Amino acid sequence: MSNPKRVQLPPLDHFTGDARVYERRSPSGKGRQVVKESVSLSERKTPQIFPDQSRISIRNEARAIQYVRKHTTIPVPFIVEFNDQPGAPVQLVTKFVKDGVPPKALQITPEGRARIVHQLEGYISQLQALTDPECRSFAGPPLFAVRFENAHLPLSDYKYRRYDADSPYVLCHGDLAWHNLLLDSETFEIKCVVDWEYAGFYPKEVESEYWRRPGPLAAMSSRDKDDKDDVLGVLWRHRVFDFPVKPASK
Repeated sequence: MSNPKRVQLPPLDHFTGDARVYERRSPSGKGRQVVKESVSLSERKTPQIFPDQSRISIRNEARAIQYVRKHTTIPVPFIVEFNDQPGAPVQLVTKFVKDGVPPKALQITPEGRARIVHQLEGYISQLQALTDPECRSFAGPPLFAVRFENAHLPLSDYKYRRYDADSPYVLCHGDLAWHNLLLDSETFEIKCVVDWEYAGFYPKEVESEYWRRPGPLAAMSSRDKDDKDDVLGVLWRHRVFDFPVKPASK
């Protein structure tokens, strides 16, 4: 069955873990915009790991989008406006992606799936070519996706070892899965990769390969390897201990 040229979708208006996302008309009235807005602690849908996490994650996303747009060919949202004033919600306003459709709204053929994966492989190569000696987000502290927030480990509070030029941290999207893609409904060309709030320079294992198939950033069946513990182990090994480790008692 072929996909229609235009897929009608309801207006955006929902909460993510760290923000509210909604649509509005542009001031000129000639287009649509997407607003991502920070939320208070009481409005968060997931546990807060550190103070002002909602504000920091949106600030991080704005900086990450600018960096990725400058240094890669990956299609990212076009920033119209960024508001970050004390006492008011942080707002990231981007252009609505015309004719960009979430994969879940499409019937994607096997050939279409292969094309999507091929495009993502190229994007991963571009991201991992960008490196930094520090384990960090664009807003300062490392930020990790919601799937790690129940690990009972203060990952963002840890200090991580600096890497040398031979073994640097690589740029990761941090939440790369098909729910963060917008596609052309006929060709399955990726029109935009969205939601960069967890982007930063991390061990390459942080960018799990769940993007190779439709679905969430998590194991969905016995055929999927749940890599969460492996990634946590990698991060733990890169941690800097700020205190002497007590030797095991004999």
